[in-house]
Amino acid sequence: MRSFILSLLSLLIVSSCGDSKTSATPAENSAPSSAATKPESRSAANTPTKDYTEQLFQNPFDADAVYFLSQKEGTPAALSVLIKRDSQDGTQYSRWQFNCVEQTARNLGVAASLQELDKSVNSMPSAVQHYELKSRLGAIATAVCPH
Repeated sequence: MRSFILSLLSLLIVSSCGDSKTSATPAENSAPSSAATKPESRSAANTPTKDYTEQLFQNPFDADAVYFLSQKEGTPAALSVLIKRDSQDGTQYSRWQFNCVEQTARNLGVAASLQELDKSVNSMPSAVQHYELKSRLGAIATAVCPH
């Protein structure tokens, strides 16, 4: 357990020390810097998001694991995300589609690796489910949905 905590802390330190410009994709580096400070002219439900920077977040309803938001793309009404969950049982990847406006989510697949997640066996989405903010899924939505 102690080595697990130490490895998580070192991962957090290494990720926080990285320069965001060097870790960004070429498309992100070529984007104008004024785009982040530009006032929104469209409604929040139609504002597209695209982020491939791995971000650590804590899920208070799953204290035995550490979560990483690995990919985020779409609009608040149709937001596709890739979640990496690390626990003592190992690493698990899951792909979700969130509707942050209506507070619903659909699981698009769960696997032990990204290669397994991309296989066709994981291409059957689950049914859309409503989430409560004070739940395990709601905590993920809080981390990924724009505020």
